[in-house]
Amino acid sequence: MPRIIRSVTLLELLIAMVLLTVVILAVGRIDYFSRFQLISSDRRVRLQNEVTYILEHMTKSLVGTADTGGAIGNISTDGNSINLAIDSDKDGRWSNTSDRNIWYRYNVTPFNIMYNNGITSENLATRGVILNNTYSYTDNYINVSITARWDPGKDRSPENPEITMNTTIIMPSVSAQR
Repeated sequence: MPRIIRSVTLLELLIAMVLLTVVILAVGRIDYFSRFQLISSDRRVRLQNEVTYILEHMTKSLVGTADTGGAIGNISTDGNSINLAIDSDKDGRWSNTSDRNIWYRYNVTPFNIMYNNGITSENLATRGVILNNTYSYTDNYINVSITARWDPGKDRSPENPEITMNTTIIMPSVSAQR
């Protein structure tokens, strides 16, 4: 009986190469997609952390200063900044060296928010990602809205995520002393 030699034909070899190429391309595409999603999600989380830090800083600083003594002399906003005047000695005048201002100011050029409490000044946006910031004040409520983008100089895209966070700071009620 003659021996049958089985070999791979050219057609079988081509089919195997096509299947292997499809598998390699699918694995590469999955890897690329997962890396892209990871980077995009990481950027969104970092933006949220930075804006959350700024909003918490504002809330603690403004409410905490008003709570620890001193009457709120004046709260003023112009849309891009907020100024809180504290009358520390409660004499109803802005004259003493103990009286001070606390302000937050949005700067367009470096895309940041500056904080100043009369003693120190600090840049709250470490990466410079703040795209827009608005303040409004009614009664005892300060409404703050912050929009941040990974790269403020570029348009919004999946690689350049943008988030907007809002908060309302409820200032303590201040009544006249007798």
